[in-house]
Amino acid sequence: LSAVPVIAVTAVYGWGTKFALGRFLLRFLLMLFPLMRIVSVLILLTILIKNSYVIILLGFFLCSVGQLTELLPPSLILGICNLNLLGSYDSFQIYGFGSYTCTMYDASLPVSVLAATPIVSLLGAAAALIFGGMYFAGDDLR
Repeated sequence: LSAVPVIAVTAVYGWGTKFALGRFLLRFLLMLFPLMRIVSVLILLTILIKNSYVIILLGFFLCSVGQLTELLPPSLILGICNLNLLGSYDSFQIYGFGSYTCTMYDASLPVSVLAATPIVSLLGAAAALIFGGMYFAGDDLR
């Protein structure tokens, strides 16, 4: 759902020249992995707590307040810190003649982020889903 506004604005006004579309798409695709990990952990918590309203409140809290304080353990476990890293761009400004200002964005990512994001997110999601499935199968038989 978060891609719909970007696609609509790009279709109407074009992409622009601030940074390459390929680098933006790479960041956007890498964001899918931490989002998958967040959803998997919330599924595990839903299985453990068995109250969907508590999980809705917890998800709202983690996504809104957890982003403000990146050092909270829940934001580290879920991958919210990684989403913040992928969504931020280092920038510098080049001043032209008169009042013309051009801002260039550095959209490149370190190799460690490119490698660690999918690996850690897939392992975390798999672990959460495996533990959730094991607990659900054992609890379902009772």
